[in-house]
Amino acid sequence: MPESREGCSFSDPFGIWQDDKLYVFVKALNEQTFKSGIYVLIYDSAFNLLETRSVLEEKWNLAYPYVFEHKGEIYMLPDAHESGRLTLYRAQNFPYEWEKLEGFNFPLSVMNATILHHAGRWWMFWSPAMSVKKKRDSLHIAIAEDLLGPWADMGCFLTDLGGALPGGSPIIDEDALLLPVRQNRRTEGGGLRFLRFEGFGNTRPLLIGGRSLGLPPSLEPAYPDGMHTLSAAGSVTLVDVKKERYSLRKSVNLFKKALKLS
Repeated sequence: MPESREGCSFSDPFGIWQDDKLYVFVKALNEQTFKSGIYVLIYDSAFNLLETRSVLEEKWNLAYPYVFEHKGEIYMLPDAHESGRLTLYRAQNFPYEWEKLEGFNFPLSVMNATILHHAGRWWMFWSPAMSVKKKRDSLHIAIAEDLLGPWADMGCFLTDLGGALPGGSPIIDEDALLLPVRQNRRTEGGGLRFLRFEGFGNTRPLLIGGRSLGLPPSLEPAYPDGMHTLSAAGSVTLVDVKKERYSLRKSVNLFKKALKLS
């Protein structure tokens, strides 16, 4: 990805290939207002950047633009927890125009919903957004027979600042599933680890364990403060890393945001 624009940072990359072009959807954060929306970065097959453009804005912040394809349609399930609900979008004019699917109904406000069809049903990994603490250290799983639902929450599978908030695309490994999750102990999105689940049948999946994923050595000197998204787009793997910068304006805005969410 290009360096973030002046006053705007990109993160949470999720990609999909269409007609020999790679479409990478990202959270675009205005560092002055702390308002975020969704941009797309379009690359050709040689990874030359062709276009960068805003594609989705709401009154509330948007992040984690999880995109996937199902039955010839392309969907996006962004994090929109400040709205109080989870909204599924379907591409009308890909990648620029998206419509809300009113038939999709998930009864809770959630962080980083990560969805896939596996073992004959739909699975959603997510963190509750009812408090600052829970949205950083709790992992739930919900299931549904149909993409639109109804969805049934199977409950909390893990509470751990060392890695519970979903952070990218699940990986199917034979009968097991590996889920990237964010480590929030040192700083928010300070690292990633994989959680391994087994038993995706008619019973409750079993969490086997987790393994940390270190920063790539080539990137660590320039971006030492975290890696918090790992996603797949065909044969391409997308990852974001970060370097934190502090300012008085940023501190004041973060304090106001914390007061609003508490």
